[in-house]
Amino acid sequence: IYNQLLEKNQDRLTSVARSLKRAADKQGYDRYELASLTLAFVQHIPYRIPSNDLGLMTPPTTLSKRWGDCDTKSLLYVLVMQQLGFDVSLFVSGRYRHAMAGVNINAVGTSMGHRGRKYYFAETTTPGHRIGQLSTGSTMWWSLIPLTNSAADEV
Repeated sequence: IYNQLLEKNQDRLTSVARSLKRAADKQGYDRYELASLTLAFVQHIPYRIPSNDLGLMTPPTTLSKRWGDCDTKSLLYVLVMQQLGFDVSLFVSGRYRHAMAGVNINAVGTSMGHRGRKYYFAETTTPGHRIGQLSTGSTMWWSLIPLTNSAADEV
């Protein structure tokens, strides 16, 4: 379902990605700082659980409603990051009933490998968490979900 949501909404947040890229360029940010700026943007969207059957909203709906839960906000981050040309994934944990984004970037902290790539945890629900900072438990309770929707060209 995550891949379907990303594929169907692939081009709907290009203007958001471009705005974040312009802001980062204006400040002279490198790719890690752009990824962190994008993470902070998503983290500052209030946390609230959708009341539909899946408990999930599309990334554009999350942005327009200005709220979302862990998987909804993680999908928003992933979609914008794909628009910016980053290699991203999702992390899910049944034990913690939580989801986070993963970003393949030169960072420090907690990551999980998949096919020779390191994906660092990106907590989208709490402002102030850095890329690589695992907020909940050990990696043994997390699964990495690779995304079939390849990263878009950089904006």
